[in-house]
Amino acid sequence: MKKLVALCTERRFSTEVLKTALVLFVGIALGSGFWIASTPMAHGQAKLTPVEMIQAKLPQGKTIATASDAQLLEAVCKAVKQSPKEAPLIIRTVAGARKNLQGDILCMTIRCLKEKRELDCNWVTDVVRDWIKADPDSANQLIELVSDCSPECRDSLQGLLSGGSAFADAPSNINPPPGSVGGGAAAGNTCVVCHNGENVQIACDDMASYLTTHRGDTAGACQVTSTTNK
Repeated sequence: MKKLVALCTERRFSTEVLKTALVLFVGIALGSGFWIASTPMAHGQAKLTPVEMIQAKLPQGKTIATASDAQLLEAVCKAVKQSPKEAPLIIRTVAGARKNLQGDILCMTIRCLKEKRELDCNWVTDVVRDWIKADPDSANQLIELVSDCSPECRDSLQGLLSGGSAFADAPSNINPPPGSVGGGAAAGNTCVVCHNGENVQIACDDMASYLTTHRGDTAGACQVTSTTNK
């Protein structure tokens, strides 16, 4: 009788150990599966381009080119809040497509980053400097506008005016390589890509990987096909 009781007790203990091990194994498996599924690689997610960041914040059916001014500025604000380190590229991308909103786009970005306390006057000045190089006549108006919405950057922005002659004296017959902004593919420069019929800007260093993952896009500005009435 004692042997029978001992045998039953031993079997019950083994069953309990087996159940515990099984529960532990299932828990580990589920936890590992959730971690793997939650990683970007599991979903095949690549780093979003500035265009994709903004597009994700626009109303359905709207693009950078077709969105209203208010819709676009709101999308820019949401995008830079979500990815503040990408703010310079986001600004250059949107402003390249909607040049009439350059100042408003930059000021909206500044206000939104101030809310997160992540404003850096260095890149604000760099963006304005690039725009002035492209359009020297806009220097006074642009600097005044941006200085009003970012008083903390006023000194560095006004410094662009004190060196204004540098913009006027720059040789006008020297053009950057096709598709680049600022001349060449040095770090920090942006290149133009034709994306769904729109000219967008991305970091030149990211050009190769971008074109690999965005089939149909081409390096350089979109080519406009002229039509002739017969």
